[in-house]
Amino acid sequence: MTAPDATGRASSRARGPGSPGMVPPAPRAEAAPDVAGPGSAPGTGGPVPEIITHVPSFPPGPEPISAGGGPPGAAVVPTVHTRAGARAAACVHLDLSDGRRLAVWGQALIGRAPVAAPGEEIAQLVAIDDPARSVSTTHLALGVDDGGAWIVDRGSTNGTVVTLPDGQQILCVPWQRVKVAAGARVRFGDASFLVATDTDGTGAG
Repeated sequence: MTAPDATGRASSRARGPGSPGMVPPAPRAEAAPDVAGPGSAPGTGGPVPEIITHVPSFPPGPEPISAGGGPPGAAVVPTVHTRAGARAAACVHLDLSDGRRLAVWGQALIGRAPVAAPGEEIAQLVAIDDPARSVSTTHLALGVDDGGAWIVDRGSTNGTVVTLPDGQQILCVPWQRVKVAAGARVRFGDASFLVATDTDGTGAG
């Protein structure tokens, strides 16, 4: 039997955790840290836009198409690698300011010596002969899908401007997609091209 203390109450120090009359305190739960998941704003759980802060350093890519790749007016058909079972890609035709006419399926990069980013699937690289260096190494991307043709300025030095068929001009914000309708002209540095598109995968137009 436990001896009473100075106040006459039995001391609980001699009792173990399993002694009668003793209820061990419940463990304290630690507050979960406020950690936002990938792509979420801290404390909200909502999505946040991806911000690209620099132009990636690209490794060497496929052989570019040279400025003298064929007779004037001839369409240059790129080699396109598609997954098994994939449907035919839509096509975009470009009339370049240097006189070339190109047919592009999927996505292309355009510049003085364009290269793809690691893991980026690019159907075609289009090299622009520009001794004045007004065109960046990888100036812009151009693609076409079921929604039509689009371009993305790849953080170029001199920018990219789209003139729509109605005369309206759009100064492209780097790394943001801009749709370009048939008849639109895209100027990048001292070079430009006229856009004509189809989306039936035949390349006609």
